[in-house]
Amino acid sequence: MAEKLSGKTAIVTGAAQGIGKAIATWLAADGARVVVSDRNGEGSQAVAAQLPRRAIAITCDISDENAVAALHEEVLAEAGGVDILVNNAAIVPFIAWDEVDLVHWREIIGVNLTGTFLMARASTDMMRRQGRQGRVINTSSNTIFPGTTNMAPYVAAKAGVFGFTRALATELGRPDPGLAARRAQSRCVPGRPTPHPSRRRIGCRLFRRSLAAVLVPEDGLVHPQGAMECSTTRRNADR
Repeated sequence: MAEKLSGKTAIVTGAAQGIGKAIATWLAADGARVVVSDRNGEGSQAVAAQLPRRAIAITCDISDENAVAALHEEVLAEAGGVDILVNNAAIVPFIAWDEVDLVHWREIIGVNLTGTFLMARASTDMMRRQGRQGRVINTSSNTIFPGTTNMAPYVAAKAGVFGFTRALATELGRPDPGLAARRAQSRCVPGRPTPHPSRRRIGCRLFRRSLAAVLVPEDGLVHPQGAMECSTTRRNADR
């Protein structure tokens, strides 16, 4: 079977476990050389060791601008650049509103939203300098539609990611709207418990994350007229 991502380098954040690990595995199976990034260095090393094509493990806190810069410098030195970025890293604490303080808020927004920006900033700059096509995939969440109890900072951050991705598509899109931006659905990871036991009867539908992808053109130019709206599909819990 042809490896459609052969010769491509993909960075996956939050890839030491769960959805990130699954995405890294899928990309590697399609032929990409994967950069496994996570704050959990041992976890990153373990996942990278299981992947083919000399996968690279990099410990990185994506909320730290210097750490993000160092990650991209290492990717450039080891792999020559990046073709695909998957912004998957996130922290998902359940904190009642009365207990949310500025420390909680800054930490959650810092990783889930600011980290997405920092990685997109560094990767798209590198892609454009390379002069070849690239893709950025940002992970949002269905929790932004109903609003979810005990998750106010998380929901705010993921709503920000949703809007950020749509805006980014308008600036990095190509004239062909069919290529400018794409959306995909990730599958639930087997064995990962749903956060609300009372809703398990619904299965995985409520908890699928939505991925909105932005295509970076080969010429590195901005084509605002070519952007296709990035959106998620709201799932009907009663279906």
